[in-house]
Amino acid sequence: MFLVTGNMAIARTRHTATLLQNGTVLIVGTDDPYAEVYDPATGSFTAVGSLSPYGGSPLVEAYAHTASLRADGTVLIAGGFDYVVGRVVNFAGLCVYVTLPGSLAATALFAPESGGFTATGLLNTARDGHSATVLGDDTILVVGGEKRTTFSNGFCHSTGVSQVLSSAELFK
Repeated sequence: MFLVTGNMAIARTRHTATLLQNGTVLIVGTDDPYAEVYDPATGSFTAVGSLSPYGGSPLVEAYAHTASLRADGTVLIAGGFDYVVGRVVNFAGLCVYVTLPGSLAATALFAPESGGFTATGLLNTARDGHSATVLGDDTILVVGGEKRTTFSNGFCHSTGVSQVLSSAELFK
């Protein structure tokens, strides 16, 4: 049986929902830089810190990233993709703008006590759709995924390239 509860501030897709140690749920991702925390005791969602430090841009869309709860209660947000604007020639021969996905190398830590994010550096390889596993020593193994890159090959010739990854890296 499902019960009706409150609504998120914005509609989301390809986001993460992470159960925090205090029983609330951190929700991160989509085309809004703000995360939300769901409180099951009240059935309400509250906007929390911005992902703006995530990669250093003022607005970050994070899709297909990972969110890993560490033993100290922080949550590592890693990778994902954002949409970048490219130009292509459409069927009528006109140059039009399109959005293409580009993988992110950014990482950020969410601290529940501050309700905010802190940029923590970059992955060695930009990736989305990967997995992240917290190991016994609280390091996080980031594995696989996809690296999407958008190239502009001239005035009206953008193209997207995708590579499936076998690489792995550790966050300490």
